[in-house]
Amino acid sequence: MTITIYLKGRLGNQLFQYATLRNISIKKGYNFYINKDFSDHGQSVLLPYFNIPEVHPFTIYNYQYNQPIDSNFFDKTIFDINDNTMIIGFFENVEYFKENIDIIRNDLCIKDDYINNCSNNFLNSIIKDDYKLVGIHFRRGDLLKVINHYNDYNNNITDFNEIEKKFVYESLNSIMKTESKITLLLFTGGIRKDLYESHLDNHTQENDISWVRDFINEFKNKSEFSNISDIHISPGSIENNELIDFSLLGKCDYIITPHQSTFSFMSYYLSKKKIQMYSRTNLYGGLPTNM
Repeated sequence: MTITIYLKGRLGNQLFQYATLRNISIKKGYNFYINKDFSDHGQSVLLPYFNIPEVHPFTIYNYQYNQPIDSNFFDKTIFDINDNTMIIGFFENVEYFKENIDIIRNDLCIKDDYINNCSNNFLNSIIKDDYKLVGIHFRRGDLLKVINHYNDYNNNITDFNEIEKKFVYESLNSIMKTESKITLLLFTGGIRKDLYESHLDNHTQENDISWVRDFINEFKNKSEFSNISDIHISPGSIENNELIDFSLLGKCDYIITPHQSTFSFMSYYLSKKKIQMYSRTNLYGGLPTNM
């Protein structure tokens, strides 16, 4: 007797969905199954890279549960589902799994040696004694394509860029009230790796990296940040490797996420390190330490 989930989205979405499935399985004493033969937006299931337990063989489900309202809505009746149920939704609310977060946090540690070695070796090469690591996640990729195509965000990507940078500067000023030694690690990405929504304007990962390099040059010319000279771009962003980025984000002391992102939020929420997060919104029911 087994419950399962209809996975959809990329890594950030998959982590929310797994956490929800896992919490229900713990509360109800159900076995659970994850379909690893899956791809959405050009990204395959990345959960096998994590320390999740062996899952029960799949059986045909008899029931189906659909998350109501929207992706952030918390529906407590999900905990009343029968065994042999497939659950469908994004479940982007920590209420779905926070009560067993310690177990889920252990499940969602990356177990892949290559990813762990890459992130640890990189951190060892950039971190100085007594310096705090501040991760800044510029979500761009397909988000910019949608803004440009649908004339969203005040009809102007330039406006979007300036609002994002303004929030980063304000957050850093807040951090600098208590921290004098800071290393910045910048993340970006979000390009779909298939032809999905190929009708939108052409945009590449290289475009995002180039934008981040321009941001660094602009940042270095700001007198209020003259004491911050140690700035790096995540190798995961450069390689378009989400797992390296996820690993590194979770090892930061602070995370600044100027735009809503399941990816950066879950790196914060699942981290075993005490992280302070700066966000413009109360993300996914889990209040960041700083707003």
